[in-house]
Amino acid sequence: MLGLGEILLAVILLVVYLLAGLLAPSAQPGLRSLICSVLRCGV
Repeated sequence: MLGLGEILLAVILLVVYLLAGLLAPSAQPGLRSLICSVLRCGV
């Protein structure tokens, strides 16, 4: 089971990723790569 902290972190990362994709899909490569690396490390 995931703890509350892990769930909140996943939700926050998902929201940030979606906002970055909606606001500037091509202007945020650094943010996208950072989030992807965090998600890979988290898994």
